[in-house]
Amino acid sequence: MWVGEIGISELRIALELSEKSEESLSKIIELVENYGQDANSSYGGKFLYDNAFLISDKDTAFYIETVSIEAKCDKISIKKMDDLREKEKINFKY
Repeated sequence: MWVGEIGISELRIALELSEKSEESLSKIIELVENYGQDANSSYGGKFLYDNAFLISDKDTAFYIETVSIEAKCDKISIKKMDDLREKEKINFKY
């Protein structure tokens, strides 16, 4: 029986081990490819799912979409992040 990670664990590990968003990106992809993400996240029965992540630092942002043991990412311009923050009234402090 294969046991993978759940997305929040991958995100937590990546953020704890990284100082920049590029490092977090690499760590999330490494975890997904090496361990998968098929951990059962249900208290009763079976509930498996894939994840998407949006990670950023003050200079760079990435959108990561994952399925099984595959991950694809796009670099997002800081201008787009600023537009998103303004639209959603998000005030990030670095």
